Amino acid sequence: MIRRPPTLIRMTDLDVQDVRDMVAQQKQEAETQKTIITKLKRVVDDPNMSQADLDLLEKFKVYQSKNESTSSTS
Repeated sequence: MIRRPPTLIRMTDLDVQDVRDMVAQQKQEAETQKTIITKLKRVVDDPNMSQADLDLLEKFKVYQSKNESTSSTS
């Protein structure tokens, strides 16, 4: 097998910082989504809906619509 040197992409410090910011944002979004899903699972397991549950459901709808609009513009 013939080995070749790796492809190097020239990046400035600003490019590297942009990538780091994007990764941090994606991790934050994943953590937020994980938290919301955990709360929704708890709501689903309990059939009695309280006002806090309805508020959580409304937050999820807002988060979902924001997430859909972000993915459609990307």
